[in-house]
Amino acid sequence: MQREVLLDLAAETGFDRAAFAAAMDRAPVDTHIAASRQLMGQVGAGGFPTFLLEIDGHWQGVPHNRFASNANAFGEWLRERLVANTTA
Repeated sequence: MQREVLLDLAAETGFDRAAFAAAMDRAPVDTHIAASRQLMGQVGAGGFPTFLLEIDGHWQGVPHNRFASNANAFGEWLRERLVANTTA
């Protein structure tokens, strides 16, 4: 996204434009985006949002759409992955 667009959005949502610009300049945004895109490519992620679970250096996608309205099902899915990893 272009810098001016982000600054406009920040100002529209109530942030001080100059302070937001200064914070953006201090943050490694481009580096973070590049690293995120590289990781997404490695795991075959195709869009945003993408949620990943990392266990012992191995990444797997989290099928978050399945759990949009069911936190209990998400908790069970996560427990299954964690238990499978500790018993493997």
